[in-house]
Amino acid sequence: MDAKLKRKWVKALRSGEYRQGRGQLVSDDGKNFCCLGVLADVMGCEWQESTSKFCSTLVPILPRGRKPLAIRGDDFLSVAKTRLRHNVQEKLASMNDDGASFKKIAQFIEDGI
Repeated sequence: MDAKLKRKWVKALRSGEYRQGRGQLVSDDGKNFCCLGVLADVMGCEWQESTSKFCSTLVPILPRGRKPLAIRGDDFLSVAKTRLRHNVQEKLASMNDDGASFKKIAQFIEDGI
């Protein structure tokens, strides 16, 4: 992962500017974020309502070209060019959804990614 992006992500997780949510990248109202949703937001993605019949939430779109990002498996962050392996994404999502604080997740990112 790019060191500059990693620093921005960790700083955002520790900033208190993002309310933590679970189960999706960002809540339907755009107020609660998963740690991976914070990453997408830090990268400059904008958010739009999903048009998928399988996903009724906000999804990130790339700032250039406005092409929707895939959100299945390792597609989401590989398309976003973070180079986070699928197993790392799953670990982070699990930590987030199991109740680890953003501060704890930020420390994990600094120590292990």
